[in-house]
Amino acid sequence: MFEAFPGEYVWNLSIGSTLATGGLIGDADRACRPLLGAPADQSETEAFRSWSGPTDTLVGLTDEHERSGHRHSAGEKQRAAVYYQTADRMQSSAVHGRRSTYAKVLETFARFVEFTDQAAERVEISYGAGSFPGILVPAEGPGPAPCVIFFNGLDSTKERFYGTGTAQELGRRDIATLIVDPPESGEALRPCGIPAIPDTEKWAADWITETVTELRTTALPATTEHSARS
Repeated sequence: MFEAFPGEYVWNLSIGSTLATGGLIGDADRACRPLLGAPADQSETEAFRSWSGPTDTLVGLTDEHERSGHRHSAGEKQRAAVYYQTADRMQSSAVHGRRSTYAKVLETFARFVEFTDQAAERVEISYGAGSFPGILVPAEGPGPAPCVIFFNGLDSTKERFYGTGTAQELGRRDIATLIVDPPESGEALRPCGIPAIPDTEKWAADWITETVTELRTTALPATTEHSARS
């Protein structure tokens, strides 16, 4: 694994994930370089600033493109959503500003989907008194199609998984994909406030049942995948 910070597994994993889901290595280098040698007691705060600041600038460029009528160029700056997630996931839960940063993740990703005409739809599946958010990527072929439901691990999000291109490749093979932020992950945790639920089979089964009903598929989804396996 590429190690910008030798021995710092969590930070290196975050950077590797960033590069695998739409980030550019030049942007990552600019964000990481100021962190080299940062004092341990300031590293979280500095990492948040180092990733958030340049990303705010990138979003400013997106706004310029949008005002000029260059919507597709604006949408291509979708890597801003990836960088905001990197800033967010490198922090402890107590760090001030995480919630507002995650709101920027959702906003920038939504603009990317809209401006670049992505074949992706935001969906909400009811669960208890609330709901789980997800991204539906349809199969490209006509008629009913099998559907894979992908549940993120604890440190991933539906937007990051979408950035891998897996759902798009399945769509080309006439398989739909529903990417879900499960309890204690991504949008389900913040801002929806759904904590971890140990009995996965309960909420996962509800998701499958609701999906079959709401999407009107003719059979149960072909596969249910979970990214974090014990």
